[in-house]
Amino acid sequence: MVRVVGQDVPASVGLRVRMMAGFKDQGSGTVTNVFADGGYCSVAWDEGHVDKVLFTGQQGDYYLQIDEGDRPGGAPAAPVIPDDAAPAKGDQPPPASQQPGPPGVAARDQQ
Repeated sequence: MVRVVGQDVPASVGLRVRMMAGFKDQGSGTVTNVFADGGYCSVAWDEGHVDKVLFTGQQGDYYLQIDEGDRPGGAPAAPVIPDDAAPAKGDQPPPASQQPGPPGVAARDQQ
């Protein structure tokens, strides 16, 4: 199954990708930068070439798909995350006691 970057999976730094069918095959690469709210990104290809502008939704164009793990090691490129998945621990804000501000004053009370 082809998963299109910017359509099925949001563009993000570190994502392993390949060019979509119909574009010149560059092999596997890694997203190095994401611009325009995910509309385009830069990719460093494993063979050493860097593409600085590859559309991932900008102007309705999609150039990249997820590399589904046919590279050495065979690890999946991007996990499939169910819509109802709980946020990861790192996605939650720290407790009020650990947020910046004067001692004993929660961040919400500083406004």
